[in-house]
Amino acid sequence: MPQVGRLGISEVTATALLLMITLSLGILVWGFSAGWSFSASIEYSQETDEEIAQLESLIHVELSYMENGKCVLYVRNVGETDVKITAVDVRPEGESFWDRVTFSDLTIGRGAVERVEVNSPYCDPSSGKAAKLTIHYVAERVADNPGRALRLPYLVAPVTLSLSGYTVGEWCPINTVPRLLYLSDNKEDWDVTGREGFVLFSGALNFIAKANSGELRLRLSNGTIRIISFGKQTPIYIIFDHDGRRYPTNGMVLVKKPEKDVLISEMHAKYISIGEGASEQIYHDVMIESLTAELRDWGSTDLNFDLEFHGRWLDVDQPTGSNLPNGEYGSWHLYVIYEKGLDNDIDFDLSFTSGGTNFDLWIMHGRGMLIGCV
Repeated sequence: MPQVGRLGISEVTATALLLMITLSLGILVWGFSAGWSFSASIEYSQETDEEIAQLESLIHVELSYMENGKCVLYVRNVGETDVKITAVDVRPEGESFWDRVTFSDLTIGRGAVERVEVNSPYCDPSSGKAAKLTIHYVAERVADNPGRALRLPYLVAPVTLSLSGYTVGEWCPINTVPRLLYLSDNKEDWDVTGREGFVLFSGALNFIAKANSGELRLRLSNGTIRIISFGKQTPIYIIFDHDGRRYPTNGMVLVKKPEKDVLISEMHAKYISIGEGASEQIYHDVMIESLTAELRDWGSTDLNFDLEFHGRWLDVDQPTGSNLPNGEYGSWHLYVIYEKGLDNDIDFDLSFTSGGTNFDLWIMHGRGMLIGCV
């Protein structure tokens, strides 16, 4: 019987087909996995950036007050990225109902200050109630994700003016309105003069005196004189509390970075600490008759000063863009801060005579706010 031939494929062909199938499946699987990995990496990168943006976002209300139907805030971006304010919730103190004021295009650049007006009937200074605010903000680069919004609670008092944690409404005369005269975005020079009034000076100065660079002469509250020489490196911390009406003296506070000088004379201090090795001497309610010292290094120096002047204000060389009055009578408040590590060139030079009747102030590369009561 003749054999019938059977159709089939050769081993070579079979091997080639199996190889093609294997490659096709591999490419298919790789395509799926690569596509998933790419999508996942994009999503992961977005989530990571949003987390970083949250960490970099930080705002601070430096000044606030009420007008009829309006809460006015001066908000500084103290974070590391541009932020966008999206909404502010307003609620009268002690009440459960609230307003939401939305903002569509309110961006604050890094380090910048913006005036934020929150229009709400709950901002009513005549009501006697403070307004509780919740500021909603987000990093500008992830502003399209509302789930990443951060919140800053803040309280605006009805009749007082809040300034960087200080409430200064008590020095504004009755029936006067706080007015922001100047708020500096950048550090710049101030040179101002006051006449026919008195000065109130508070704040803190913290530094390390270089060895053998000077001495401190104190007059204690009982009249005793104490002299302390800086024979070694000496940490010094002073809290000022000087009222020109109560202490009719010729006073001076000078802190100069280039020369590393500190000079103080005839200034009342609420508290002063002088370090001596592992111990320290502490004095309360003293008059600094004189202090001369050289800074060991500028990096260990901190200062923030709060100056009030009541009388006739004259501007000599006003900061750029300010609207300082010239020759007007009133109560003026200047708050000056030096932020350690951000600017190492500040010079502060304050002097006044006849119990604060006249004063001259010069600041190089300072940042501050000037408020008037009119």
